[in-house]
Amino acid sequence: MEAISPVQYHLEVQEIWNEAAVKRTAAEWALRWIWNHPEVTVILSGMNQESHIEENLILADKTYPNSLTEAEIQLVSRVEQKYRQFRKISCTSCRYCMPCPSKVSISECFETYNNLYMLGNVDMAKFTYAVWMSRMLSDTEPGFASQCIKCGECMEKCPQNLKILDLLEAVVEELEGPELQQRVTMIKQQMHKKL
Repeated sequence: MEAISPVQYHLEVQEIWNEAAVKRTAAEWALRWIWNHPEVTVILSGMNQESHIEENLILADKTYPNSLTEAEIQLVSRVEQKYRQFRKISCTSCRYCMPCPSKVSISECFETYNNLYMLGNVDMAKFTYAVWMSRMLSDTEPGFASQCIKCGECMEKCPQNLKILDLLEAVVEELEGPELQQRVTMIKQQMHKKL
């Protein structure tokens, strides 16, 4: 596995942003890029703080189609390529592939797999995967990649045209292994001791 430290990953992305003539927050770059497209009439932005609302309103008032320079568009494109370099699976977590008849939590499997490569911490990725997919913190059914029966329903629904069945096999290979059940049991035991 070829992984990079989280610090290095963020530094490489920030180095590209630092080349911009006008310094902006990540949210401002994202919103300006979307509003730069004339065909966009509405943006649904995830805001969870008053400051996010204020920033979005200010940007909406002063941003318009075709307002980014060619250099700025190229800069955003380079940042996108850097992010893609660190992500092994380009799942957007839209969840159109769900529900899975076998209860596989497809987007969560892919998120954990991406974190394995983005953050480079195998033990943490396997721990997170065991906790999330076993559903030990909820009352829902497990969602392990190995539950996949290869029915292909998910692939018919995926707007990204991902080869989901092959990708789930990669998740199984990297994050499950024969010790998965032992890991789940050990984590449950540790959690009960703390309670």
